[in-house]
Amino acid sequence: MLLAFTLDQIQQGACQIFRAVHAALKTKAKLWQSLRAVFKLLPCFSMFQAWLQVANMYQIKLE
Repeated sequence: MLLAFTLDQIQQGACQIFRAVHAALKTKAKLWQSLRAVFKLLPCFSMFQAWLQVANMYQIKLE
């Protein structure tokens, strides 16, 4: 559990796409639910690709 929390904190600080998606979705519950749906439905080979899919699902504009 501590490892998952640590990785989450690193991702929040380092991943611009994560921050953009989180800002657009407002809650972490919706964020994690969306990511879970992407993993269930689509093949993802990286977290970058997974976050791009979540952004596309909600039509979030990324810079």
